[in-house]
Amino acid sequence: MAEGVTVAAEQLAALTEAIFAAKGMAREHAKTVDEVLIWADLRGAPSHAVQRIPRYIEIIEAREMNLRPAITIAKELRGAVLIDADRAPGQVSMSFAAAEAARKAKESGIGLALVRRTTHTAALGFYTRLAALEGMAALAGSASWPNMIYHGTREAGVATNPLSIAVPRGRGEPMILDMATGVVALGKIVHAARSGQRIPEGWALDQGGNPTTDPKAAVLPLPL
Repeated sequence: MAEGVTVAAEQLAALTEAIFAAKGMAREHAKTVDEVLIWADLRGAPSHAVQRIPRYIEIIEAREMNLRPAITIAKELRGAVLIDADRAPGQVSMSFAAAEAARKAKESGIGLALVRRTTHTAALGFYTRLAALEGMAALAGSASWPNMIYHGTREAGVATNPLSIAVPRGRGEPMILDMATGVVALGKIVHAARSGQRIPEGWALDQGGNPTTDPKAAVLPLPL
């Protein structure tokens, strides 16, 4: 395994922003994306950080991500909004949703923001933290396609749908829970494969439904 290289967060952020801007993403959106990714890296969650960039580039080139989205509120109720993200970068649509949920909570005591037609959202804790910094408790969740097995099965049938909860804590940083509903987030298996590390027993199964500690063979995370 190659020796690691340490890069200052500011330099990495500038590079990340430049990469997405070079692909045609609006500069302010590129800045939001890099802020979320760097936030995850600085908190020891590389599975949802800059290692995602190659995958994001694939999504952009496949035109699954809209680099110039028109995010709109499709429906608004007293305490809720439905947001059409127009296939925006997930970091952009979720930051918008967090602000809208906080706005509704201030007006009505509770705020619900639902987002449709978005892309990979990265670390959910970033968005619940935004609300907690404004003095509110927040809960966020994300849906996905089936990529995890049920207990006792050997085929994917449910998603590792992540969730995050954040609550204010005086004047300091909020308390944040950010987790997958599997034993481990799928991104951590990808990170282990890229860094040449084995994964612990009980994390995942291979394509044949057999237990494995080889991250390159692991395709089915096990559920909690």
